[in-house]
Amino acid sequence: MSKTGTNATIPPCVAGATHDEINTLTVRNLTDDQLIAQTKEQLQKTKTSHGDFRRDMAGLLICGQEIVDRFKDQYTAEEKRLGKPTVREAFALVGQITYDLFRCWKSRYGYNVFPDHVKPLKLTDGEEVKVKGTDKVGVVDHVHVTNSKADVKYPDGKVVTEFLADLVKVKVKRTVRKVKVGDRFMFEDGKEYEYVGGGKFDLAKTLLKQKKQRAEAKRQVAKADLDATTTEEEKMANAEAARNAIDQIAVEKKTKKKVVHHCACGAETKRYLNCGRKRIYVCSDACMEKYVTPTPASHRLGCTNIGDKSVPTQHGFYWEFRKNPTVPYTVRDVNHPDLGILCECTSKTAANAMLHTYETDAAAADAQAAAYPISTRINHAANDDEACSAPVEVAQIQNRLFL
Repeated sequence: MSKTGTNATIPPCVAGATHDEINTLTVRNLTDDQLIAQTKEQLQKTKTSHGDFRRDMAGLLICGQEIVDRFKDQYTAEEKRLGKPTVREAFALVGQITYDLFRCWKSRYGYNVFPDHVKPLKLTDGEEVKVKGTDKVGVVDHVHVTNSKADVKYPDGKVVTEFLADLVKVKVKRTVRKVKVGDRFMFEDGKEYEYVGGGKFDLAKTLLKQKKQRAEAKRQVAKADLDATTTEEEKMANAEAARNAIDQIAVEKKTKKKVVHHCACGAETKRYLNCGRKRIYVCSDACMEKYVTPTPASHRLGCTNIGDKSVPTQHGFYWEFRKNPTVPYTVRDVNHPDLGILCECTSKTAANAMLHTYETDAAAADAQAAAYPISTRINHAANDDEACSAPVEVAQIQNRLFL
């Protein structure tokens, strides 16, 4: 702490500081009379211990500062002080010391007495503060300029008067925007202003919305021009690429060797037969019969072509081969073509197995559905018994006049 001269105002010292058995909190809790008596005693102790050097000033300065803080009320008339003495009157009661002498001592020795002391905290109404060493945060309601105190309102609604030396500000991180020349702001009057520098704002001639619209229109026009230029360049590039491709094909045709296929007789030909993955080139039917060996019938029995069908069974079931890589075999009924595909199979073995199954089921159904003659009693609704379905013998009917 730098020396501030005799006119410097120093608030109460830091709570908890102890000098020569004099504690600031203890002195603050004394009554007015006890404070005057304690100051007299400390003054005598200072004089007798170090004489004129005044080196033992800590306790005396603490008591004197408490007198200043307690009795300083310079803007209150004498009749309203209710018998409370002024600062100068309080020092006169101590004796052998005046207020001006105390200010000189404090200016000279105060740096050693209050090493933790800082300048008075400057507060304004509405700021958030808290007491040192606690987490209790409050809001400044009123600042007492004369006695370095402030009324702090806490969240519970209580207003407590605290010494400024016991308070610290609560740091609130706030985002500060840097204003540049040309930035637009909307004021409370509803008008738009532009920052021109030097802390001055001028009324914007063109609204920001209109300015943005014009900028967007210019951007669209520039984009359209760029797209048109790019499209024209792309067309030219594509045309150039097409010409280069045509020239390349022409060069390849000139340099590429012509492939000529010959028949077994030595003649050039383009006619060929597919035999699996191999092609056999022939120039005529005569060469085909002469040079191409036909496949024996015994070798073709195992081959199945699209559309091949099996021989129908007794009840008309057969399989048909179709072009399908997954289920090429289908089972159908020749007697009932309206039924369509009865089932699908992946192999010929499976198709033959399904034919056998369908044939077995059809034979069993025929065995169960054997017909036999019954009585004509079933034609009358009144007859409803087992005799209606019982078999009867049919009498031989004469179908000729002469036997």
